[in-house]
Amino acid sequence: MDAEKEIDVLKALANMDDPSQRDIEKHTDMSLGTINAVIKKCVSKGLIKIEGASGASMKYILTPRGIKKLTARTLNYIQSSYRAIKKLRQTVKNRAQKDAEAGRSIYLYGAEDEVGELVETTLAELGLEYEVKEELKEIPDRGTVVYYWNPELREEIETEELTACNVLKLSDI
Repeated sequence: MDAEKEIDVLKALANMDDPSQRDIEKHTDMSLGTINAVIKKCVSKGLIKIEGASGASMKYILTPRGIKKLTARTLNYIQSSYRAIKKLRQTVKNRAQKDAEAGRSIYLYGAEDEVGELVETTLAELGLEYEVKEELKEIPDRGTVVYYWNPELREEIETEELTACNVLKLSDI
């Protein structure tokens, strides 16, 4: 049985008040038969407890073990996200310090999103000057480097023949 399907059922039980298997079906990409099989597997693992004798009055309850499985997954996700953020910040710091030492002006080009905000915050903490540009034509082609994070921008940047760095890959183009 797929662990992802177990997690989906556990999440549905955690987020919904007294759901039926049909309710769970509406909130997942699983058939009723699959949901039934997953619930049985979860019961055998001690993740879910069933109360009630008939199908109409059955109640599915997360056990402490089921809650623990969900919270462990959430914790792992948070930890891996935090590690990724720390790595991104460190690689941006390393690259930005080298660019600053080389006398390059730093320009940011990309969507106004969480990654862009993280790059801006990192540069600001280093005390490095940078400019955010909405148009590549506004960026001089000498003595500059463009930091970007949206992969679809690569071709556009290559066309302008600018020195650029995808901060998510930290590779020059």
